[in-house]
Amino acid sequence: MEAIKKEYDFFGYHTSNSFKIDIILKELSIENFNYHRVDIAAGEQLKEEFLKLNPNNKIPVIVDNSHQPPLVIFESATILEYLADKYPSGKLLPGLDKPHERYEVLKWLTFTVTSQGPNSGSLLFFKIHSPEKIPSVIERFQNEVERIYGVMNNQLKDRDYLAGNELSIADISAYGWGMYLKWGIMIDDWESKYPNFKRWIELVEKRESFQYAIKVADEGIKKWKESKKE
Repeated sequence: MEAIKKEYDFFGYHTSNSFKIDIILKELSIENFNYHRVDIAAGEQLKEEFLKLNPNNKIPVIVDNSHQPPLVIFESATILEYLADKYPSGKLLPGLDKPHERYEVLKWLTFTVTSQGPNSGSLLFFKIHSPEKIPSVIERFQNEVERIYGVMNNQLKDRDYLAGNELSIADISAYGWGMYLKWGIMIDDWESKYPNFKRWIELVEKRESFQYAIKVADEGIKKWKESKKE
């Protein structure tokens, strides 16, 4: 039976970027959506039907069915910005009437998707998943990732959140990859190296909106570690 049409269709999987959308939907109490699991391990993102939504074959994607024709949005940062603007509580993304606050959020949002995300993903690939371990490449991304978390740690020294003292879409985006520090697979002894970032992780994880991502990610990491023992 075809799913009843709802305001949104959300295409995702249990990945860092999809978790960001899980979090904002819960943070904004958006429940009127259908979730479509796109199994990227099985190559479902390469199917013609999905490529019509995102020719770059990446998740997440949302479709806003309140528009005619429906509005398709991909790239996690763009989705976060769109939803924060559509539901202007002001706390996740201040409006254009507050340019200093708004662009402080957008600067750090961009930082997470241009620096934190790509370098973290590359480090995990070459360090863990690549069949060929190339020391110079691993060292290059290790150094860059540690530098990036140093930047964020310094930013958090005198504030609760990345862009101020309110949760914003910059924090939601940063958590997508930031959670990986907890599992000890990116940076050794990260808690002592980045105490402000550790405090920030503990703070955001108190929010109910983050609990689903934590649960699913923890289960996935546990299964992955068990598979490595076999």
